[in-house]
Amino acid sequence: MVMEMLMRVGIVSIYYNAFNYGAQLQARALVQVVKEYGYECEQICYDATDEKYPFEKSIKEKIKEQGLIYLMVSKFRYVVHGINVKQNNKKISNKISARKNKFHKYENKTAHSQRIYNKETISDCNDLYDVFITGSDQVFNPYYYNNAFLLGFVTGKTKLSYAASIGLSYLSQNEKELLQTSLRTFDGIAVREDSGQTILKEILPQKEIKTTIDPTLLIDSTYWINEAHKTRELEEPYIFCYFLGKEKKLRKFAEIVSKQLNLRILTIKDALGNYQSADEYHATELEDDGPDGFNSAIANACFVLTDSFHGTAFSIIHEKRFLSFRRNFHEENSGDSRIIDLLKNLGIEDRWVQNIEQSSTDLLINEIDYCDVKRRLEYLRMDSNGYLSKKLMDNK
Repeated sequence: MVMEMLMRVGIVSIYYNAFNYGAQLQARALVQVVKEYGYECEQICYDATDEKYPFEKSIKEKIKEQGLIYLMVSKFRYVVHGINVKQNNKKISNKISARKNKFHKYENKTAHSQRIYNKETISDCNDLYDVFITGSDQVFNPYYYNNAFLLGFVTGKTKLSYAASIGLSYLSQNEKELLQTSLRTFDGIAVREDSGQTILKEILPQKEIKTTIDPTLLIDSTYWINEAHKTRELEEPYIFCYFLGKEKKLRKFAEIVSKQLNLRILTIKDALGNYQSADEYHATELEDDGPDGFNSAIANACFVLTDSFHGTAFSIIHEKRFLSFRRNFHEENSGDSRIIDLLKNLGIEDRWVQNIEQSSTDLLINEIDYCDVKRRLEYLRMDSNGYLSKKLMDNK
């Protein structure tokens, strides 16, 4: 009797050495989903350390756009900020090192390639898989552009994207042209945001551009609920704050909410691995701060405040009362579309706070109709599962 070989699926995403909660959680989720379809699947370890944004503007172009004085002042502030961060990073180096170890432990438990590839060697894995998927997360974001994320190394095999995110509301002409050239050879293109779909439909009118939900939402919620645990630090009721931006307004607002709800604040400080002065506010720091600890902290929270897409997604998964905010109040193209599109699709756009000064305290009291949210999410989940499973089935 001849044993039928299982189709092998290789996923390229912001996974290897990614010191980011959302990146690790979505990477784990997509592997789990594809395995549940009955295929062999793993993350391809791709080291993008030396990759650079391909459209960096020259000094001359920056002076023309911003003016010499503004550019010089900005550069001076950037240098001073860099010095302060470097000095303060020494104070938190042990904490960050311990957190990275937790990330590596979580990363290693996700099915992955034994070999680590880079831009010179990534083509070596072309013969190891039958189908390649790029995504989820911001693999179409201009600042992460590289040949691997755009599957430029793949020849003679099926190329798909799943819930790929551009992460921005608009692209420059150069950025559009690069995506257009790269995605022409894809056998299926699925993006995470409606805004991303609009951009790609404009530059690739002949292609079907599908919107699909993030892998963390695609997998059944019970997976994350079963993964969550309750440690001693999560026993006393709390508000969980997960902020990636540097807005001090958000921290001050969190302290107001803390007083109104009579709850302590639990947070992950320096969430991106660098010191942030904005994080110096009245909050207890989460000790179990690996990706699984992040999931557990939201699962056991009374309320969540966040400027993060995955902070928002996991609040929904665990059916929490929450508010989501702009990460940078002064940047128009700061990636807010990722959160806004998700909230609109689930009928809870009132959870989005555009302006803290004008936000109503009613949002702290109002319950979220999670019966309606679950109904909408289940529809999106079925639609996304149907799309991905069909694309993989077509390759058999």
